[in-house]
Amino acid sequence: MLYLDSSLVVKLYVPEANSQAVVNFVGLRKQPLVVTRHLRLEVETAIRRRVFNKTLPAEKAKQAIFHFNRDAALSYVFNDPALDLHGVYGRSLRLSRDWADTLGVRTLDVLHVAAALELGLSEFATGDERQAQLAERCGLTVTRL
Repeated sequence: MLYLDSSLVVKLYVPEANSQAVVNFVGLRKQPLVVTRHLRLEVETAIRRRVFNKTLPAEKAKQAIFHFNRDAALSYVFNDPALDLHGVYGRSLRLSRDWADTLGVRTLDVLHVAAALELGLSEFATGDERQAQLAERCGLTVTRL
């Protein structure tokens, strides 16, 4: 399974630069995408922040969140695997200690990579270069979009 970073998931529901490339990439996948609770939180928050920043009308944001949550409930679109948050946070702390001062990764970037690792995934897609570098250094196969 593929771990798709939240910034790319947002592009599936809110038209942005590079959205079509993400839609095309996801369309080629034969397996559901992983959706964790913190990914869901980050996606919904990112969409709502666009309302705050006045880059997305409130009604469009409401529709995007509705469609995302509908898809997240469908096991053929997204897979919500059991995730040991204690393990994710422990691994996140280790990754932060090992890489934050050299790669400049942010907390949520580290959490996403740690979640992918804890789930035993091998593929990770992101639009964030620092997160991509972290994922690669952790042995994940990275797709940059």
